[in-house]
Amino acid sequence: MTMKQKRRETEKVLMSGHSRTFTDLQVEIIMQKPELFEEYWQIYAALKEPLSRRAAWVVTHAVMRNPELITRQHLEELLEIAPEMHTDGGKRNLTKILSLVSLPDPLLGSIVSLCFNWLDDPTESIAVRAYCMEVLHRITHTIPELKGELAATIENHYPHFSPGLRSKGAKVLSALNKRQ
Repeated sequence: MTMKQKRRETEKVLMSGHSRTFTDLQVEIIMQKPELFEEYWQIYAALKEPLSRRAAWVVTHAVMRNPELITRQHLEELLEIAPEMHTDGGKRNLTKILSLVSLPDPLLGSIVSLCFNWLDDPTESIAVRAYCMEVLHRITHTIPELKGELAATIENHYPHFSPGLRSKGAKVLSALNKRQ
């Protein structure tokens, strides 16, 4: 089977159903044949709806099961396509992936910039902003100088946060304060 045929086959599978059970089945297949992960990854990274959204769900759940599926090259590609992501689902899956995997030091600057931009944007969804807080908090373990900026950003937006973001923000602020 050629690469193009494999891609079409994966696209057919993605379009044939969309439920948690169906996603879990696809993830289980990826766990048994990790080389299939790349097919789903390429569809996600192509940013063509609705295929990308469906592939993103499978990719994210596969990474939840095995974070090692994401390589540095994948992370670089994610950071490259992030500005082109206009759907909440794409951004949510991207930030969730960042919250799950090991982040290489050379990419931290780009990740910090992206997460602060999305955290600072009141039009971003609750989930995207919450995952950005989580990612930035993790990065403060590597770059402690970011603690003050993260705390200030959370405190600045706190009065306008939804209850869920307030809860996440309070937990992050508490954790930051314990480490000072």
